[in-house]
Amino acid sequence: MASQRKASSVADAAQDSSGWTNRPAVPELQQKRSVTPKEERTPWDWKRFVSQSSKFVEPPNPFKKREDARVLAAGDSFGELQLFPLDDVVMGGASASTFDNDSREWSGEVTSRNSGGFVGIRSKLKVPLDVSATQGIELKLRPDGKERRFKFSLRDNGEFNGITWAASFSVGSTASRLTNRILADGVETVRIPYSTLIPTIFAKTVPDAVIDLTNIEAVQFTLSKFEYNGGLNPLFEEGNFELGIVDVGTY
Repeated sequence: MASQRKASSVADAAQDSSGWTNRPAVPELQQKRSVTPKEERTPWDWKRFVSQSSKFVEPPNPFKKREDARVLAAGDSFGELQLFPLDDVVMGGASASTFDNDSREWSGEVTSRNSGGFVGIRSKLKVPLDVSATQGIELKLRPDGKERRFKFSLRDNGEFNGITWAASFSVGSTASRLTNRILADGVETVRIPYSTLIPTIFAKTVPDAVIDLTNIEAVQFTLSKFEYNGGLNPLFEEGNFELGIVDVGTY
């Protein structure tokens, strides 16, 4: 199986002309965002911004040796992923989430205040993964009893603002329970073929991108008001949420 694949043409969002025409150097400065009236804004929590972003930013190190990737077969787990929040505070927003790496529970509050509207958690793998011999990702998740639409993303680079290969999925509804395999204790199994992953930067699609399945460096979950290229998440609601991240593996 080839180690590199282009996003499938079935991902219509990747062909949307409202995506990036060229990869932006500083995407935060080029985003068109709605404006929250000054009287409704929440003071920016810059300390939380520094705390969250610092976990994923490293100074260049020309002497750092690239680790050999760990090769996964179908059915293998990514292992005990250490996941940390990266919420819309990075763009001045007011949403906030936490992830307990012991209980594997992600929870928080998502809000559109301060022109935001997303929460996320991201890993930082110590050793890259080679998943090129598998068909896709299998997630085992415990929803909070409410129908929600999330995004799952792979990263094949170590850049803070690099391309994320994203796919949207729903859990917690009667329809999703018919599509997803149901395990014990309310756990739903979601399968995401690599061919459906969409290359994005800040929810806008990137042209002519190719994923390197031999060098997966991070995974990410997002609960966002936004889908792709300005489209909205049809299931988005502001307020509190919970999601158990039981396992991330391959099939």
